[in-house]
Parts: sequence; C-alpha cells; structure tokens
Amino acid sequence: MNIIEVNVAAGRTIPDPKEKYRMHRTDVTIKATLADGEDVDTATVRLLNMVEERLDYHEEALTGQRPAPRKPTPEPTTDGPW
Repeated sequence: MNIIEVNVAAGRTIPDPKEKYRMHRTDVTIKATLADGEDVDTATVRLLNMVEERLDYHEEALTGQRPAPRKPTPEPTTDGPW
C-alpha cells in the first residue's frame, strides 16, 4: 500500500472566560501530501503536534492565559509508532 496523503484533525471546547454558560469550540484539520519515501507515522505525529499547537494558540487568544503545558506526542521509533 502506498499512502500519499495524511489528514489529522482535533478539536477543543473552551469555557468562555466572561460568560458562565457559554462554550467555544475550535476544530483544526491539517492535510499533508507525503514526499516519496517519507514515513507516514512520523508525518502523522508531526501533524498531530501542529494541530495541538494551533488549538493551544486559540485557547490562549480567547482566555488570555496559556493552557497547561502539554507533552508533545513523541515521534515513532523503529519498533512501531503505536
């Protein structure tokens, strides 16, 4: 099988800092086309980290506070990513 594209999506719901019962939902999707020989597992993990960074940025912009530090998803090893 030859995988040529990877799509990664994630979302986050954030409570409104000013209104008690209001929530904000952000969804981010990133799509990448793989180069010849590029490892699909490594590309997927890198895209996942990029999506999470953008969600963190949105949360910080909305609330004025940095989200709790998140441990990035490690890149896969030769033993397999998952």
